[in-house]
Amino acid sequence: MVARFPGARFLGALLAGAVLALSWGAVHHGLGRAVLGLAAEPDTGFLPRQWTPPPADRPLRILMLGTSLTLRGDVWVKALEAALGACHPAGAQIERLARGGGNSAWGAEALRQRLAQSGLPDLLIVEFTINDASLWHGMTLDKSRDRHREILKAAAAAGLPIFLATMSPAFGREALERPGQVAYRALYPDLARAEGAGLIAMVPGWQALTPDERRAALPDGLHPTDAAMTQVAVPALTAALVPVLEPCRR
Repeated sequence: MVARFPGARFLGALLAGAVLALSWGAVHHGLGRAVLGLAAEPDTGFLPRQWTPPPADRPLRILMLGTSLTLRGDVWVKALEAALGACHPAGAQIERLARGGGNSAWGAEALRQRLAQSGLPDLLIVEFTINDASLWHGMTLDKSRDRHREILKAAAAAGLPIFLATMSPAFGREALERPGQVAYRALYPDLARAEGAGLIAMVPGWQALTPDERRAALPDGLHPTDAAMTQVAVPALTAALVPVLEPCRR
């Protein structure tokens, strides 16, 4: 008769539970979809379904809602204001409503509070995929989709045109924390088209950097330097926005 280890059944059940949990996490946090080729990196942007240029006698007001990728740095914000100001007689003003570690659940509530205040922006740009994809700070793909729908519907109710934006991707250790990041970014084109929003696809610009350039641009594998944002993000944002502005759309 073969002796059985008393805890073997317990350890087997524990192992099975761990495998099940990892499998669930892989599927619902996007890893499974990315590996199976069901998630494609958005590489082409498009405009919102409706857009009315603001009056020429006041600055264009843009609200950027997002994560530390939006929060960090000041030089790139001034550069973007200057670039857009060339297409609007009264210039442009960028307001940032962003939080390090913030995800779309935080963003939906932050936007609700901001829309209750006076002085609404003319345009909203939203980015939360990098933190929604985090295994520690994020949420499942389904929850991310739902929270973004809340943001899109709140903006629509306030009459705000909106762009969903994919920012810089995570590399190295930061990418390991976000194994399904492509799948989260892949939510944006479908969400934008369904709700009449626009899309700004910035990832190709970051992926075009050489390995040495990328290490200099994103020293920690996640957060671009101010100079890198000016070099990569500002041209992408400008190219996406100037088609709806006078006189640049002529």
